Amino acid sequence: MILDLHLNVGAAPWSQVVEAALAAESSGVSTVWVADHLASYSVGGHVAPECFSALGALAQATSTIGLGSLVANAVLRPAAVLANAAATVQRVSGGRFTLGIGAGASPTSPWARELIAAGIAPHPTLAERHEHLATVVDDVRQAWCGVGRFDGFAVPEPHPPIVVGVNSVELVRVASRLGAAGINVREDHPRADNILGEAVRLGMEASVWAFEGDDLLDPGSARRTRLAAPGVGRIVVMLRGAPDPERIAALFARA
Repeated sequence: MILDLHLNVGAAPWSQVVEAALAAESSGVSTVWVADHLASYSVGGHVAPECFSALGALAQATSTIGLGSLVANAVLRPAAVLANAAATVQRVSGGRFTLGIGAGASPTSPWARELIAAGIAPHPTLAERHEHLATVVDDVRQAWCGVGRFDGFAVPEPHPPIVVGVNSVELVRVASRLGAAGINVREDHPRADNILGEAVRLGMEASVWAFEGDDLLDPGSARRTRLAAPGVGRIVVMLRGAPDPERIAALFARA
């Protein structure tokens, strides 16, 4: 089981965030993930630092740990801008970046508020959000090749893996058609077993994000056994509150 860490980079001073990332790196954490939000109320922090700016800074502060977006909102940026941001982090990090991407919020969700404030209209239907995600991923991949209309664009080496944040079996199938390396779903999603099972059936890496807990890091716990049953190969541990370097070291020492 691969163990990752999700850092709330807006819940503590930046120096503490860097210390937390270094503690994760020293503790054998595979990848540190950062959310993609605009407003503090969406992340429960003091601020919501821009995702790719924060990842670029973490790339400079660390040396071996993987870095990823969990998840970049497909509607926040034009695909070409997203492709360039991802390629930049890949370059700065020396090839340690994974692009986690999601279809974006529905107009009635709590996360729509920040999009509307930014002048971005959320797509009203699930089908439209899935279609937009597919278009963005296709355009990002084309931009990463730097050919055609994307001639001269940044070409990351290697191309970052793409992981899709999902909340339905249908989106797992979309992710598979797009050639995504894997999917990620929250641990307590009511259809998590079906979603993870479909990802495994389609040959994709199945991963979950889950709130921290000693039982989550204990390979022999009932919680870990339950998660392993659908074929989960990666757990992204979500910290509650400010990232505490000492807590991170102690938590992953149990893994």
